[in-house]
Amino acid sequence: MKQDTVALLIPAYHPEPEKFQALLRDAICIFDRILVVDDGSDNDAFAELPSGVIVVHHTENRGKGAALKTGFAALLRQFPELLGCVTADADGQHSFPDILRVAEAAKTHPDCLILGARDFHKTADPIPFRSRFGNQLTEIVFHLCTRRHVHDTQTGLRFYPAQFMRRCLDFSANGYEFELENLVYFARNEPPERLIEVPIKTVYEADNPTSHFRAVRDSLRIYFVLLRFVLMTIGLSLLDHLAFALFSWGGLGIFAAMLSARIPNLVLYFYLARKFVFRSDGKISTQLPKFLLLAGGLFAASYYGVSFWAGKSAIHPTLAKIFFETGLFVASFLIQLFLIFRRGRREK
Repeated sequence: MKQDTVALLIPAYHPEPEKFQALLRDAICIFDRILVVDDGSDNDAFAELPSGVIVVHHTENRGKGAALKTGFAALLRQFPELLGCVTADADGQHSFPDILRVAEAAKTHPDCLILGARDFHKTADPIPFRSRFGNQLTEIVFHLCTRRHVHDTQTGLRFYPAQFMRRCLDFSANGYEFELENLVYFARNEPPERLIEVPIKTVYEADNPTSHFRAVRDSLRIYFVLLRFVLMTIGLSLLDHLAFALFSWGGLGIFAAMLSARIPNLVLYFYLARKFVFRSDGKISTQLPKFLLLAGGLFAASYYGVSFWAGKSAIHPTLAKIFFETGLFVASFLIQLFLIFRRGRREK
């Protein structure tokens, strides 16, 4: 039976023509709707494609994330009745039986994000060191930041439900980090049962030569997604300490100086945490009271700690504040991660 409510989306950049066209010949027998996004290729892989395959061209290479977003938008526009789409790489890493397995799972779980997951711990097949190391490192960091265990955070074989396809159009990432960014978002904003893994084969060519994943640069970009909270907090903390120092040296007492520096900082902090770090769709009316309660608790702990430390020693309150609030950083991070912007069903 043909897949008439699930499309196949293939982002392609300089695909090897023979393998690419073989994949499409298999796919056209199963999928009624196939869309390929040519991400600025200049080879002849797109010269003779099976009838019925839709091709969208980027005039220049814009990145895998940009290609996926172009494909999502085109599918949603042309086929509004779709349940969603399966995405597969064009470099031969995904066998067609595995693609079909993910598509069949989508029929049963149309509202779920489904990952075609390789198990790097159990496979006996040779895997390039950079690929094994990158996947295992990302798996660990992903678990620490989302409390979710996923075997394969970097798989390109996925089923995206139509509603999440629309949400993905708002993500700013355009490179390989786009797939991890939307996975982190889904894991943090949807219940556990809506993230499903389907086991697939682990397929790599010798040294993975056709992969356009530039290991060092793209890995750093991926891990940056998971470190945004840390970077934001450090930046705003520096602004807070600078403002406190100015108010303190200007003659204000510890309490007045801390309050004057903290209020504008909190407004910016809350906005960036929701929009830049967690990309949360939760209601402000629910999240803001929790955030203010946390901010009040941290402010009180910081005030009494700094006052006590500065009063018992000759250290300037500014330095005491820096040392004391460094210790509060971990507590603040964990509370926001697990209580305020925690993973769960999005609030309506």
